[in-house]
Amino acid sequence: MLVIELKKGNYNPLWERVDTYEAVVSALKNKVWDLILCDYRLPGFSGIKALSLYKESNLDIPFIFVTGAMGEDAAVEAMKMGAHDWVLKNSLARLIPAIERELKEAENRLTQRIAVESLRKLSRAVDQSPVSVVITDVNGNIEFVNPKFTELTGYTINDMIGQNSGY
Repeated sequence: MLVIELKKGNYNPLWERVDTYEAVVSALKNKVWDLILCDYRLPGFSGIKALSLYKESNLDIPFIFVTGAMGEDAAVEAMKMGAHDWVLKNSLARLIPAIERELKEAENRLTQRIAVESLRKLSRAVDQSPVSVVITDVNGNIEFVNPKFTELTGYTINDMIGQNSGY
């Protein structure tokens, strides 16, 4: 049913159905996924347990419950646990928009993680630079000095922040 709905939404899914603890662990560990669609009730297993395994795996891909057996309270609890959305089986028209929104959000999170990591690297490079670095605003007021500046001049960071560089 879900594969048909995905194809209607112009997706050509490569998918795997898993419904045991071992199969979920294996699928999360051994394959790369763009999306997880999960029922709330699975034979001999639960969607909440699958969500817990997903969270333990530290993946950042959309996890969406598609179910007919999940009440609003359970859905809220699942969202608090880390599910990204939930769609009722009798409202599958919401599935493709939910997937598209969550895939875009996952892409945004990835872009943000990459930008933050780049900033961390740049910050470490400036802090560890063998040359003095001073950053000023357009009026010449000092906003930043690196450790090499304080080492070479004897001034502390607090001595310099807010001072005008005279430029």
